[in-house]
Amino acid sequence: MIKILATIVMLLSFSIFYLSQKHNIESLDLLKPYKEDVCKEFGGVLNFKLGDDATISCLSDEFAIELGDAKDWDLLVGKALYASIQTLKKPAIAVVMSNERDVAKLKNVALTYGIKVIELKQK
Repeated sequence: MIKILATIVMLLSFSIFYLSQKHNIESLDLLKPYKEDVCKEFGGVLNFKLGDDATISCLSDEFAIELGDAKDWDLLVGKALYASIQTLKKPAIAVVMSNERDVAKLKNVALTYGIKVIELKQK
């Protein structure tokens, strides 16, 4: 019984890890042109590494900018706030608008926490 449970846990762990890595790779490929454009516009450093090996999409003189799809608004908020604390820059989120409801949620939370929202149209 213990071997069966251990096998199930291993399979579930591997599946979750594999799916999360696949999603991240696909997202990076699709978001790369947006990242480059936003970072260029703000004169920042693309994919800036923080001291703990975490990364932020773009770090400018004024903002720590995290970029992503509106459906990931909650993750974007956390990453932008964390990078802001680590870099002492203002938090910002560049969001690709795919769902108006998610964008509305993001704007509501961003207003509460003082996060700049940069809206990007889908290419």
